[in-house]
Amino acid sequence: MSENESNIEHYLDAIKSISAVKLAEIGGSSSVLTERLIGAVDWASQVQIHALMEFSDSTVESAFDSAVVDGGKRTSVNFELNKYEGSETEKLDAMIEAADFDAFYISKTNSTDSLLAVLMCCHESLRSGGVIAINQSIGADSQFENAISSFFDMYRADYKAFASDENHIFVKS
Repeated sequence: MSENESNIEHYLDAIKSISAVKLAEIGGSSSVLTERLIGAVDWASQVQIHALMEFSDSTVESAFDSAVVDGGKRTSVNFELNKYEGSETEKLDAMIEAADFDAFYISKTNSTDSLLAVLMCCHESLRSGGVIAINQSIGADSQFENAISSFFDMYRADYKAFASDENHIFVKS
């Protein structure tokens, strides 16, 4: 199992532990996490997935949509998929408006400033007891250390690591 697959499995454990039903993925264009969510959720009859993705073109977006629809055909859980379009600021504003999320997974980011903005919006939109997960490739990239450190300098008292995952998955108190 790759590090990314392990990170996703650990995230699935975290969201299952809180019976999450309102989830968001931020960044990237892959359907891997969304498909895994659809296949793994067995604790609820209905789940909302909010996708703040970055599709490079309509072909990539169509492939994402097709994979998600196919995944939905293999489960009895009713999934509502909400995709956000526009600039990063518009997507984050929409996320804050939707509020009260159970969990976020940050799969990709383009800059330190972007990651810090995303983490702060996650914090504002996350319910108490909710989960923020950061893809291990982001956590392992030294260019993003300052954003993660700055976030925890501001909000460390509000979060604890999920199980033993001190660098990638956090639960809001």
